[in-house]
Amino acid sequence: MTRDQQRRVAAWALFGMGVAVWGWGISFWFQPLHYERGLNTIACGILLWCLALGAAEDTPRFFFLAAAALDRLGRRVRLDLSTAERRFAALGTITGAAAAGMLAQQYLYLFQIWAAQLAGVLLAAGAGWLVHTLVYRGLTRLTLRFYPHSEWRGAAGVWGAYGLAWAAVLARVFPHWEALGTDPIGTQFLFAAAGALAIGWLAHGKWKGPAGRVHRPALIAAAVLAAAFGVWNASNQAGHNTPPRLRVLLLTLDTTRADYLSCYGYPRETSPNLDALAASGVRFARAFSNAGLTDPSHASILTGMYPRTHGLVKNMNRITGKVPSLADFFAERGFVTSAIGSRDHVTPQALNVPGFSEMSGVRRWMGQTFAPEAFRRAANEIYRHRDQDLFLWVHFFDPHESYQPHPGYSEKFYGRDRGPRTSDLHLKPGKSYSAREVSYRRDLYAGEIYYMDFWIGKLLKLAAEMEPKPEQPLLVAAIGDHGEFLGEYQNHPERLGFGHGPIYNVGVNVPLIISWPGKIPAGTVVPNVVQAVDLAPTLADYALGVTYPGQGRDQRPAIAGQAVPGFALITHCRNHKLAAGRFDPMFAIVSGDWKYMVTYHRDGELFDLSEDWAEAFDLSAALPDRTKELTAAWESWMRATPETKPENRQLDRSEKRALKALGYIDN
Repeated sequence: MTRDQQRRVAAWALFGMGVAVWGWGISFWFQPLHYERGLNTIACGILLWCLALGAAEDTPRFFFLAAAALDRLGRRVRLDLSTAERRFAALGTITGAAAAGMLAQQYLYLFQIWAAQLAGVLLAAGAGWLVHTLVYRGLTRLTLRFYPHSEWRGAAGVWGAYGLAWAAVLARVFPHWEALGTDPIGTQFLFAAAGALAIGWLAHGKWKGPAGRVHRPALIAAAVLAAAFGVWNASNQAGHNTPPRLRVLLLTLDTTRADYLSCYGYPRETSPNLDALAASGVRFARAFSNAGLTDPSHASILTGMYPRTHGLVKNMNRITGKVPSLADFFAERGFVTSAIGSRDHVTPQALNVPGFSEMSGVRRWMGQTFAPEAFRRAANEIYRHRDQDLFLWVHFFDPHESYQPHPGYSEKFYGRDRGPRTSDLHLKPGKSYSAREVSYRRDLYAGEIYYMDFWIGKLLKLAAEMEPKPEQPLLVAAIGDHGEFLGEYQNHPERLGFGHGPIYNVGVNVPLIISWPGKIPAGTVVPNVVQAVDLAPTLADYALGVTYPGQGRDQRPAIAGQAVPGFALITHCRNHKLAAGRFDPMFAIVSGDWKYMVTYHRDGELFDLSEDWAEAFDLSAALPDRTKELTAAWESWMRATPETKPENRQLDRSEKRALKALGYIDN
């Protein structure tokens, strides 16, 4: 190798490594937890280096091995890959077909007809061939203007620019491709790649001479196979004409306060689709979660059992008690039971909730997905089981902090982006948020709810209209897992900013809506106090006509207008150690208009919610008889409610750092 060639090799190597280092640094600057972006970029930097050198047709043979190997492979399989342009065009055909094949699998509810799937793949293959051909010719002309007498530099420039473009795409887009963490990507890629290679082989084969004797029969065979598969697919589709009896949707709305939905009195329209759902069924005016954290609350919603009994009392832990589940009850009665999770620790596997036969969740540590991705997977699940009775739980995560703007959806709430969005729950001495900062975050939060509601509306419409339509109307239940503090408690003794966990009203008062047209009177409002554990027995009664063995109350009589005593028991399931001087309530009982909170460092507190929803005036001393009554009720509940020892899982340092960054723990 000459000195000049050595310099060229070193220059391209440094260029590729520079791209890798750049991508690695940018990945940690923007999103430390998603290290996959840095790894992708390093791989792309190395790929860029190899492509630039391997494609050069006048470099030493050592660097021409990749191109030579491709040429040799092409001759064996009757393809002409002898020039860089042919290799580039073939790569475009295969890339386009593979991408379309994967999208057809991921958007199954859109590509329902086999002919549409095949047409989409073929069109994408043709587009890939055309784009790559034009790009190659354009880049070749550009590089030859600068190096008219150097074929090596021309080829290296083409492949280098191509590799750099893919490095940028993979580094910036691929980590945000939500299907990466929710779909069986490996299986989908194998299917798509196999089909793409077949299309590439057929499209770039040698049709003249002896090679044509292979390609022409292969093309005929492919056409026959495609037609046969199309006929089989059509007959299979025809077999899905038997209508199911019922589709049941359980929607859990992460970090959603009741008073930020317009149907609960928020002055701006944040929830038109949930409002319509409430208008078609029943809205519970005073619903409370049984815990202020995601995992314990979801466990109570799905099992109808209190955290004290199911044993899941902290995020990132699992149910340890032997408890029933709503999914089990539906599965035993012939329903397909499916779960769509939008956070890695909010899935049946992570929570240890039995009964779900099909699950789609986020696989990345502390990973999450947005509402469009939850909608996509839920729509596919409904389509796959369109002729079967279906119980589908869909978890929407969007309103969780940090609140994100969604251009095109919710600008009317937050106007323009006006600063940082992360914030603290427990405020340090001297720390507070200005009225402007509070207003900004509240507007963003309202926008998140509007964004989530938009995709909920699309899902409800699709589930109701998916053919064949069920014999009975769609049964839907929507419930928040907990609320959110939005700066109201900064001057409270606990000094709470933004987040959730403590069991004051804004942290545990949630929306609860059930709609079943023809079965539940439209526009019903239940003013009684209800709790999350009441949902399982209520749904089991309506959908299955059975009594559910949970700890909640069936609210069907209340929906029918009967006088039912209102009651809710709320547990402070903490993730953080108690700070000195804080009295964090550990239990709360809500009975009618009264709320009694049992605390650590002082006597219990009593509030009249009809006059003091903000829990500012403790009436325990002024109303000793009421205080004794609710104290006795709490003690009776403690004696009557079985307790399960929770999981004692120790977090490692990286897990603690991640949870602290999200405000889940203090140290």
